[in-house]
Amino acid sequence: MQETIARLLAVIHRKNRCYVNRSLKEYHITASEVGILLSLYEKEGQTQEELSSYVVIDKAAITRGLKSLERKGYVYRKVDEYDRRYNRIHLTDQALSVKDEIRTITRTWSNMILEIVGEEEFAHLYATLQTIKTTLLKDETL
Repeated sequence: MQETIARLLAVIHRKNRCYVNRSLKEYHITASEVGILLSLYEKEGQTQEELSSYVVIDKAAITRGLKSLERKGYVYRKVDEYDRRYNRIHLTDQALSVKDEIRTITRTWSNMILEIVGEEEFAHLYATLQTIKTTLLKDETL
């Protein structure tokens, strides 16, 4: 029986999560939290809703991730000065101190995939996955 695309992607995703968890163990950062931190490295001061939309994770998962990162001292919330209904999420010095390490680990994973398939296939795979992602995100029925 041939494996489905979903299963293949799920296995690769799980292997990636194991790699990230193992690589960041000393910092007590999990693969689930990496996406939040990377998003905040790109644009600090986002709301939980903005993070949820950018990372493409439901609001409950973002809330759990932020609570964990707060407990560990990586982020803090600050009430929006213009609209007190919103909290803006900010990085601590501790989060900034591991920024390069997190980026290196995520790049290393991509480089491992590149070594497995080669440059041309990697570029094709990346473009194909981008197309699939973009199309699926536009589809409101999914």
